[in-house]
Amino acid sequence: MPHRTLESQEGQALIDLVKKRALHISDGEPFKLASGKTSMYFFDMKPVILDPTGARMIASAVLRIIEPLGITQVGGMESGAIPIVASVVHASANGQFKVDGFYVRKTPKQRGTMQLIEGNLTPGKRTAILEDVTTTGGMSLKAVQEARNAGCVVGHVVTLLDRGQGSSSGLAQAGVELIALLSLKDVLPAHLLEDK
Repeated sequence: MPHRTLESQEGQALIDLVKKRALHISDGEPFKLASGKTSMYFFDMKPVILDPTGARMIASAVLRIIEPLGITQVGGMESGAIPIVASVVHASANGQFKVDGFYVRKTPKQRGTMQLIEGNLTPGKRTAILEDVTTTGGMSLKAVQEARNAGCVVGHVVTLLDRGQGSSSGLAQAGVELIALLSLKDVLPAHLLEDK
């Protein structure tokens, strides 16, 4: 079931978009994931995030999740989180609930300010980390740690899709709740779910 913030039509539209534009199924060699694991299926969420309808649905759902939690800034790791953060920040400009955004570089900038975090980040504010796909949660945890090191209060990671392979429990150990818009059950064919 899609996250409750997605209305039924909206949830189905997002599922259809992910199946059409993001899901890749191998007919040979498995894909290597960012976590180091391998899989016969892979999700490239950028075509969904950079689709006008996809961006609107995702940003609206994220805003409905974070507003009641009092979260006023969002960020994540380059490069997967950047378009999600930008969409959420842009969508927030249309309402009373404004959100600032930032992203965490994989390595510090080699010129100018030499910083690891780019954008608008204020210490002490409630902050959510955004992610396109979570597997083990390692990249999300790195973003959480960097935002916390900068003085932010981080208790939530919002992911577009959770592969259900340990990310929730790994983040929970760091005191972070994982909130997923979609799960594998929403988007994978039944025969691949059985092989999981």
